[in-house]
Amino acid sequence: MPALAQSYQALGLLPLVYGLIAFDAVATVTGVLIAEGGKLWYLDRMVLLFDEVKLRRPEVARWEY
Repeated sequence: MPALAQSYQALGLLPLVYGLIAFDAVATVTGVLIAEGGKLWYLDRMVLLFDEVKLRRPEVARWEY
């Protein structure tokens, strides 16, 4: 799953880099939104994984504040 999220984020780099080189604000913002969307999706998956693991392992549940 991390490879899928990284691939999605890398796709966002294409319009981001193009937008920075060509001074195109729309392409730059589009690239940032795609890259950050991939990061948010990855973090969402990790939170769900943590919630599942903490139910099974009490030592992991103690990590939560």
